[in-house]
Amino acid sequence: MEVFVTGGSGTIGQAVVGQLIEDGCKIVGLSRSDASADTLRRIGATVFPGDLSTPEDWAQRAVTCDAVVHLGATFQADMGPVDRNAMFALRKATRGRGRPLKLLYTGGIWLYPSTPERYALKETTAHEPLAPFSQMSETIRSLMTSVELQVSVIHPALVCSKSGGPVSAMGDAAISGLPFKTRATAETVWPLVEASDLARLYSRVLRRQGFRLNVFGAGVSGVPVGGLIDLVNEQLGTELQLETTLPTDGLSPAEDWEAGYALSQYVNTERAQKLSGWVSEHQTAESLVAAVLGK
Repeated sequence: MEVFVTGGSGTIGQAVVGQLIEDGCKIVGLSRSDASADTLRRIGATVFPGDLSTPEDWAQRAVTCDAVVHLGATFQADMGPVDRNAMFALRKATRGRGRPLKLLYTGGIWLYPSTPERYALKETTAHEPLAPFSQMSETIRSLMTSVELQVSVIHPALVCSKSGGPVSAMGDAAISGLPFKTRATAETVWPLVEASDLARLYSRVLRRQGFRLNVFGAGVSGVPVGGLIDLVNEQLGTELQLETTLPTDGLSPAEDWEAGYALSQYVNTERAQKLSGWVSEHQTAESLVAAVLGK
């Protein structure tokens, strides 16, 4: 299977690209810089130069592949429009292809609301997206009704790896003797997933015969941030403290990414397991912290 991947040099992307190559796929990775191109080549992917914001330069190449895995985002104020235009260009490029194109689209846990205590989010829960992600809900609805595409959507929890994510950031702060600053309180609940576990979910969903799935990618359904801090201290022998921060003055809601960390969310992980056969290796916060911060 030849797979076109956007965002392949990011934290999630590197894990997904590596897993797909391990599973026998040929990867064509979109790259807008020499650094990202070098990263993709090092993993084993072929590089196609281009920018997410100019999809007319790469959409035709993407639709010659067997599938597209969309992991890319600008993470700027223009993220919504850029994403929408990229998916529109991809749909347009599939016309005359002769068969629907498999598309694995990356949503996000921050499309969903905070959950009341002991209430688990399900994929069918109505979206209440964080402001920067508001257009993504519309894009997903449009994609799911497309006859040109066979779409599945994965909504990753907070992704953790040795090089990125909240647990890694906690470890860096702990070793530096600094507090871990975030919008969360000790009682805020975060769902988590280890990056290589998430990558295996992408691979399983991509190879599934029946597409049009909509699943959470979460290994740990939810853990209080205060408890996560305790686990980091236990792992590293440190005394990391949590410092809850306020919104930055003058920052518009559309630019306030950090607000997502203030969401308290607990998710139901059964659907991904049932429909894809995926089982996360790291299903407890203890196991995940050890994997990220251990040697």
